[in-house]
Amino acid sequence: MAKRKKLVSRSLTLPDGTVKTFRGLTAQIAEAKLNAARVKLGLGLKLNDLTTVGELAQTWYTVYKKPMLASPNSQAAVLNVVNNHILPQLAPMLVRDVTTTDIQRVLSAMGDKSASLTSKARTAMRGMFEVAVAEHLILSNPVVSIVKAGGVPTDERDPLTKEQTAMLLAALPDAGPLRLFVYIGLYSGLRRGEICGLTWDNVDLSGRRIYVRKNARLRANAPTEVSEILKTPSARRTVPIPKVLARELQAARKTSKSDYVVAMEDGRPMSYSAYRAMWLYLKRRTAPSSALLGTPTSPDSKTNHGVNYAIDFPVTAHILRHTYITSLFDAKKLDLKQIQYVAGHKDAAVTMRIYVHYMQSRQHDTAAAIDDAFAD
Repeated sequence: MAKRKKLVSRSLTLPDGTVKTFRGLTAQIAEAKLNAARVKLGLGLKLNDLTTVGELAQTWYTVYKKPMLASPNSQAAVLNVVNNHILPQLAPMLVRDVTTTDIQRVLSAMGDKSASLTSKARTAMRGMFEVAVAEHLILSNPVVSIVKAGGVPTDERDPLTKEQTAMLLAALPDAGPLRLFVYIGLYSGLRRGEICGLTWDNVDLSGRRIYVRKNARLRANAPTEVSEILKTPSARRTVPIPKVLARELQAARKTSKSDYVVAMEDGRPMSYSAYRAMWLYLKRRTAPSSALLGTPTSPDSKTNHGVNYAIDFPVTAHILRHTYITSLFDAKKLDLKQIQYVAGHKDAAVTMRIYVHYMQSRQHDTAAAIDDAFAD
């Protein structure tokens, strides 16, 4: 049996008085390790640090991230990314041992998730390791430009056309929370939580203005929380009420017995289960094919009571809001900054992205306009 070669050792006394030993097969290797450590030490790196990624994530979220997130929904979204996608793979690792490859593995494992979620994971890790650099735990951030988020692109739902909007309004009940919700979404562009948190004292019917000051957080198996904590500071805004919406609000105000504009029968704000039940009215009337429009939803049922298919396209709170924003583009009377304000977008890039999608969906109009411009 070959005799095992003895390792050469070199030692370095750290600022805290501890001694760190470097070993190599030759004196040259041990010296190289020692010199590299001296360089890192000279740059302020904490060579004996044993901070794990789990501990780093806790510090990053508590000290740096959470105070910047006003909305509980935003806080929950960040915690979901960190707790369910980053920490399961990196939590026990020492921060100093994490490589760019480790970061890419986390993102690659999210390949079946949405591109938006994967991008949020990359942003979170970038922020976490920036803290590690600032605290001298590592020399450089492993989340570099070659690390790609990937993920499944999210389908951009098209806004409703004027014909679809007319079909939707015709399909609504004559009164009630669903009717009000759809009208507010279509004609003010409020988010779901903003509509469910809207109170009558924030609706100026004479001046035709909505003051967005509250947000409702709808959660399964928990009471709805209404607070003045909005998604972003930009969400606090004043939105004009067009005449078509004013008529609906005026009629509803006369019979309302709740502080909330869209409320349950007992006057409380919409619960998560009540909200879902409210939308069942439309879902039951959504045809899988346009050929079924106007026909009974359950032709063989003796208790159908004339419930017919009325629309053949999906409708969500987000689609209502998207339709409102694109309607403002169609009007061609507001600039991007004005639309950003009434939409409550924190970043103009969000408004611009919707505008680009709007323009792409109208390429056929552009071609026709060019033909007209250069007609023989």
